[in-house]
Amino acid sequence: ATITNDRGCSVVARINIRVIGETGIYIPTGFSPNGDSNNDFFTVFSKNPRPIDQLQIFDRWGGLLFELNDFISNDPTIGWDGTARGLPVNSGVFVYKILIRNDAGEQEMLAGDVTVIR
Repeated sequence: ATITNDRGCSVVARINIRVIGETGIYIPTGFSPNGDSNNDFFTVFSKNPRPIDQLQIFDRWGGLLFELNDFISNDPTIGWDGTARGLPVNSGVFVYKILIRNDAGEQEMLAGDVTVIR
């Protein structure tokens, strides 16, 4: 983009956009940690099992509630169980950050939000 003011001064701004193709990664938008063995953990799923270097969960103020390092995707019994400091969190929206390895073994960061449903 180029912007020119009334005095003829111009500023140019450029941004590179990288489009990532189909990754085969699925991250749920919500889960229900109620002990019924169905959707009790928030975790990462992928077409092929992938190494997860780090999964972090944050509250709305940016406070770290949960961290799990060095695990493999697709295990529904591994991940965040909806607790913080040993107590169940209230229903709500939380932010996640995931460091995952792609097919080339390079680390990629994924971020978004997940809803806890009680």
